[in-house]
Amino acid sequence: MSAVEEVESPKLCRSKAKNSAERTQKLRLARKPENDCFSVIALMTGEETGRGECSKHPVSLVCVDMHRKESWFSCALLGTEKNSEAKALAVKQHDCASTSRGHVGVSPPVLVANTLRELKGGRLRDMDKDSHWKSISVRKGLNEMAAGKGQHHTFHWGNKKNGEENNVPDWKANDSIFTDFVKNRIDDFAFNVTRRFLADASEVDTEVKFLERFSVLPGMARTMNACDQAAHTDFENWGLVIHMPLSREGMMLMTWNETKESGGRVGKGECHCVPFGCFFVLPSHVTHSGVCGGKGNYRFHMIIRRRSDNWERDEITSGKVTDNPNTRGPWRSSFNKMKKEAGVFSDYYVACLKDKLGSTFQEEWVE
Repeated sequence: MSAVEEVESPKLCRSKAKNSAERTQKLRLARKPENDCFSVIALMTGEETGRGECSKHPVSLVCVDMHRKESWFSCALLGTEKNSEAKALAVKQHDCASTSRGHVGVSPPVLVANTLRELKGGRLRDMDKDSHWKSISVRKGLNEMAAGKGQHHTFHWGNKKNGEENNVPDWKANDSIFTDFVKNRIDDFAFNVTRRFLADASEVDTEVKFLERFSVLPGMARTMNACDQAAHTDFENWGLVIHMPLSREGMMLMTWNETKESGGRVGKGECHCVPFGCFFVLPSHVTHSGVCGGKGNYRFHMIIRRRSDNWERDEITSGKVTDNPNTRGPWRSSFNKMKKEAGVFSDYYVACLKDKLGSTFQEEWVE
């Protein structure tokens, strides 16, 4: 029996009780895995209250190897034994340079709920009306399907139709979408993730120092028609790229391991399903591809990089080896299988949003 079969989703446990005592017992049993999951979500995000107040060490990250081996974000969170592991992860640092795949974390509930509230409250319609979206380029010679279509928007573009990912002093000054509350939560999130990957965390022991030394470039991406996007890296210098699904089906990324010895990719790309309620952190040197999911699949996307680095223009590089069909597996079948398992965690995450944040979150926003 799989872990998914052993733990029931909050939608399932619905048999009738014979009396009030049995009803109370069944309710407690039904709520136990949910409460256990709520506890681990709080530990992994550091959020102690619905106001978004965080503990001293918010944002815990699980390496992709552990995520895949233990199904961390499908069923492994559903148990009190995970509390101690989550607490240990809360103080763990990660070596950005040696990371060959990426790390997965739990999305901060206050950030997710308020981002969705402000976007679904009308800003997505305004973005469509004002043509804020840019098409993700299809590059010739890399076997990318011309019929596929993805779009992206970076918030510091403001009302510009042809923005560039320049070294902007402060993305918030040009953003026309969010309130100051959400803008500050995004910066908090960027700060908390970045300091997990710095060899000397004292370099940015405060958020003010972090914003002085690092540029934060949040935005969104969406799928119009899913495709086999060409494998690529977003830029050459040190940096982090964060992908966070805003749709209930989650998202799929494919990554390629690379070694200096071989000078290129090793084997086929690996499929990684990121459930709604989680985010995926990729160091900038990791080759990856996306544009998966159904039409209208939205993802929060954020780039974090040093202000002192040389900045190239808004370009995507093809990496060291020309992409070809032999370097990738069938992501569609993998996505369909993984998102069923990951849906267990997403059910609990949605229940957590509704329980902790009330009317700030509406479930219809992610359907």
